[in-house]
Amino acid sequence: MDISIKKCIKEINKNHNVDEFLPKYVKGSMHYNKSYACYRLALEYFMFYETVSEELASAASSANDTLAVLNGIIREFFEKNPGDSECKDMAGRLLVLREEVKDQVQVLAAYLDCFIIYEYIFNRIQYRFDEMGEMPDDNEFIQKVISYVFASEDNTVVNENIRFMIEQLPMAMLLNPARTAPYRKDSPTGASPPASTPSGNNSPYRVSVSHGQKKYTP
Repeated sequence: MDISIKKCIKEINKNHNVDEFLPKYVKGSMHYNKSYACYRLALEYFMFYETVSEELASAASSANDTLAVLNGIIREFFEKNPGDSECKDMAGRLLVLREEVKDQVQVLAAYLDCFIIYEYIFNRIQYRFDEMGEMPDDNEFIQKVISYVFASEDNTVVNENIRFMIEQLPMAMLLNPARTAPYRKDSPTGASPPASTPSGNNSPYRVSVSHGQKKYTP
């Protein structure tokens, strides 16, 4: 940090000659902020230009148009040393360019969401058309699932693995808890049915009372 900036901060903290040192501090801070922003722009724009020119320009003509406008603005800013009015005009052109790119990204994001949904549906129905081989033994399959879910000791990773496994279940099983009750009862976590499980004729559980506590038995 510059010595003059340090002096300004010290005097302002002491409340000495604030009217004199505060403008100096603001001017010095703006100078350093501008220098830092220019360095970041130079480094990040080089990477951006290289990526777009080598990977995207050949695939999308709009990328070339966007790059040409952006190059013109940056060249004008660094070579012509524009004043306040010229900088304001550049900022307006950049804002227009940003809105155009934003609209294109929203369209691409919508297409991407559709493709993800289609992929999920196709993965669910592909087994209708594939030749099914011999199904693995249930115990072997269960061991593979358990090994996958509890492969990590991190609870966050385990929960994420459980969430991924639940996503693979058919929706009919998720919407009808009675169909999954036997699997949940014998699951590694030992999940028991909730206390609000109905005890009517349609319930998959029988209710028995022992020592004042309800028990659910399949």
